[in-house]
Amino acid sequence: MNKANAQVRYFCTTNHKLAYLQIPKAGCTSIKNSLLALQNPEHAKTLNDGDMSEASLRKLVISAHDLTTLELDVFPRHALPAGYFRFTFVRNPYARFISFWRDKLIQKWTNPITEKFMKMGIRQDMPHLEIIDRIFAIPLGQLDKHVLPQHHFVYGPEGQSYVDSAGHLESFDDGWASLCQRLDMEIPCYHFNQKKKKLTQVEAKKFEE
Repeated sequence: MNKANAQVRYFCTTNHKLAYLQIPKAGCTSIKNSLLALQNPEHAKTLNDGDMSEASLRKLVISAHDLTTLELDVFPRHALPAGYFRFTFVRNPYARFISFWRDKLIQKWTNPITEKFMKMGIRQDMPHLEIIDRIFAIPLGQLDKHVLPQHHFVYGPEGQSYVDSAGHLESFDDGWASLCQRLDMEIPCYHFNQKKKKLTQVEAKKFEE
């Protein structure tokens, strides 16, 4: 299995048989926290605490982001057991790129995570178009999940779909409501990084133009 395929995973709630196909930089923090709250009532109680400061909430989000690998079952895309409803959300590619650029190349450039991007030949001071050219020059099987094209997550080599439902981050509330209606379930959704998402949309629109 190549590197790209190995990075495609489902995060699952076993009690409700829901399998979220994670696409990094496409709302995955909000979705995984929402599933974790569905799976763990204590996490939901904490998220619903309106008295939490922004700093405390941010710490909780970071903690929960790590805990998802412990409290949600994780399966490689090729090894999901039968009986799960599979879903995902995709994002405007320009906005997803800007989110990746800001998070991994600007805010976390000293983070060890970023070392892999340096090995890919991507530098912090490179213009956007040069970064994109460099990404396209890397074989698909060697790309990091944060820049892997979204269609590679959703579809297999023969065109088979790995999800039963796919929403758009740009119309997330409508997509989440449609998902709940299809499942005949009420699943509270907890939004994170809203300010960053709005700023990213503005920057992406300028970049697209």
